[in-house]
Amino acid sequence: MQNPTLYRKVVVPVHKAVQDVSEMVSQLLGGIPLCDEATKQVSPVLIIGCGRSGSTLLRSMLVAGGHVAIPPESYVWPQVLRRFALLRFARWDRLSKTVIDAFEMHPEFYTWDFDLQEVRSRATQLPPARRSLASLIDVIYGGYAAQHGQPGQRWGDKTPVNTLFLPLVAQVFPEAQYVHVIRDPRAVALSYVQAAKGSRGIGVSTYQAAADRWVEAVSRSRALGRRLGSGRYVEVLYEDLVRTPESELKKVCAFLDLPFTPGMLEFYGHADKLGDTRHHEHHRGVRGPLDISRIDQWEQDLDLGARRLVEDRTRMLAWEYGYGLTAGPNGS
Repeated sequence: MQNPTLYRKVVVPVHKAVQDVSEMVSQLLGGIPLCDEATKQVSPVLIIGCGRSGSTLLRSMLVAGGHVAIPPESYVWPQVLRRFALLRFARWDRLSKTVIDAFEMHPEFYTWDFDLQEVRSRATQLPPARRSLASLIDVIYGGYAAQHGQPGQRWGDKTPVNTLFLPLVAQVFPEAQYVHVIRDPRAVALSYVQAAKGSRGIGVSTYQAAADRWVEAVSRSRALGRRLGSGRYVEVLYEDLVRTPESELKKVCAFLDLPFTPGMLEFYGHADKLGDTRHHEHHRGVRGPLDISRIDQWEQDLDLGARRLVEDRTRMLAWEYGYGLTAGPNGS
């Protein structure tokens, strides 16, 4: 998996500059746009936030409701955005193949349990007015929804790393709705370190890196929320989702204009159908009913030194969300 820090500090600024120039030239020369008139109205459900914060739990609950299809994590949106900026003047068949290949060739794509052959055919047959990056992604996720849910079903994405690239994502789907899941940074840091021991795919493996990732992800999500407003951005605390799941789910469903169904509370009965939850041990939490004791488990498992390190690096933001740190927001 690519280095998110290096990508964010080096590639993103270059990509943004290339994209800005490409956007201007595109208006003159007719390059493939980020989105077309039809996909400007597509409103995917994007679950964002720091990894290990409960996004898999929320995904499981929403999918169990039967009104939205959300595949396992894709990991490739940042890569796709970068390649698109460089290829938007290429032939449509080459560009569409490049985008679809990025999904299919990722080592975690097998968890989708999804054959992209029909998607490739549909993508190449899109009429010129529908040819855009958003249309390609819509065809991919729409195909997944048709196979794992219902044709035409609303789709979503749950890939925490996308949180680091929200301004770019927002350009592709200008009507997307975002659900930001937030969890106590001490629990997040412990979960990251424990998950990294059993999976090479977990890129954050130290308490310092986990704390810094939490601050960055929460800060970027909040900045997006301030820009978009309450109609397109909502926050959910993991602790509230576990303690009072029905009321929190009803809030999320009202925000997304989705019906709440009691089946959402029995999400664990559908865990084996979600792909990655069947294959990866770090998703084992959604294989059983909610366990309130997990909320404060970090208090027993996180040693004092690690706790102080995480608190020192997250204090200001964590205090705003009511996480009772050892000291106040100024460390006193």
